[in-house]
Amino acid sequence: MTYIPLHDSLVVALVKNEEKTASGIIIPGSTQEKPSVGTVLAVGKGRVLDSGALIAPSVQVGDKVAFKSFAFSAIPGEEGVGVISESDVLVIMK
Repeated sequence: MTYIPLHDSLVVALVKNEEKTASGIIIPGSTQEKPSVGTVLAVGKGRVLDSGALIAPSVQVGDKVAFKSFAFSAIPGEEGVGVISESDVLVIMK
């Protein structure tokens, strides 16, 4: 499917959390924290200021980003794909 995010929105695919700790303990899915790391699939054109000026986004398609976990809005019918605002991105992971 093609995604065309508006303004400063990003479409991200969640990166699956590890199901095992470093010591080998398996974590059940129901107790895992909601993932807050994803790969950017699509980027909007940027944020529009009140003056009408456009600020280009800092992230690009393919970037791996960490974001505020409450900011993720799932796209119905798409497993692990959702929309976040660029302002909710905490770090680009290179």
